[in-house]
Amino acid sequence: MGPFLDEAHPAIQSGAIQLPPGIPPTMESLFKQQISSRLRTLTETQVILIPHVRDVISPHAIWPQEAFPRTSLDLPKNVRCLTNPAIFSLGETTIGISTNDILRGISLEECFK
Repeated sequence: MGPFLDEAHPAIQSGAIQLPPGIPPTMESLFKQQISSRLRTLTETQVILIPHVRDVISPHAIWPQEAFPRTSLDLPKNVRCLTNPAIFSLGETTIGISTNDILRGISLEECFK
């Protein structure tokens, strides 16, 4: 669950990101170098990526969000990109997941503590 490239990170906000020579200075390139390259080392593991509203690489900065664009981020085959929120199954267990802090919103509506 993201954020993977957080819009609030000081280096991203200031534009002080260092990429190797010859690599275009884009957020996609940064994601490929920092995230996709590391995910390629997990060959025997299924990975699920869920975007966050603060991810600079996400095409939608509002909730709910579409899945990450898998092909343009050069993600390996063992990585599944899901929406935010998402529901998926592992065996006979169904899991619902979201990066939105729903419990915080509910707690703000409490009348009595």
